[in-house]
Amino acid sequence: MKNGALIPALICASLTPMAPVPATPGVVISEAAPAGPGGATDEYLELRNPTASTADVSGWRLAVCSAPGLTTVIATLPPGTSLAPGARRLLAGPGFRPRRAYAGGQMPDLRYGADVSTRGGWLLTDASGVIVDGLGLGPGLDCTEGEPAPACAWASGEADERDGLGPDSDRNAVDFRCARATPGG
Repeated sequence: MKNGALIPALICASLTPMAPVPATPGVVISEAAPAGPGGATDEYLELRNPTASTADVSGWRLAVCSAPGLTTVIATLPPGTSLAPGARRLLAGPGFRPRRAYAGGQMPDLRYGADVSTRGGWLLTDASGVIVDGLGLGPGLDCTEGEPAPACAWASGEADERDGLGPDSDRNAVDFRCARATPGG
C-alpha cells in the first residue's frame, strides 16, 4: 500500500478514507516514534531517499491515521523541497526536543502540530495524492502496510526503524524493528 494509491483531492484537514493501489520504489519512511523521552508529543518521522536519483518532494503531504478509514493531513512539504540520493528529512511533532532527548540534537526540517497515537500511524503521499509509504502501529489503519510495526519502548528512546536498506516489502511488521532513536541521523 504505497506508491500508487490515490487520495481524494480535497483532503484539507478532514478525515478521509483511502484506497490502496500497486506501487513503485522510492522515498520511504525510514524511522519514526509516536512518543519519546520528552513525553507523548515528543514524536518524529524521518523520510529517506534510498534511490540513486534526487527526488522532488515539493507538496508531498504527511497524514496521521487515527482509526480505520480516517486520516488527517498534518504537514505539507514546501515548494522546492528535494531529497538527494541517501538524504533524509526530519518531520517532528509539537513536543519534539532534539537537544535534550536525542544524541546529535538535529533540528527538524518541518514541524507538524498534531499528536500521533501510539496505536495510530503516518501516511505519506506525493503532491497529487498518490500514496508513497505508510507506517501503521495499529491494525486496520489506512497507513498500516500488512501487519503493524512493532510497539517499541518509545519513552525510553527507541523508535521504529526501517530494517536495512533493502526494498520496501509493504509489510510494516517485516520492514521495521525497534532500535535506538536517531532522528535525522
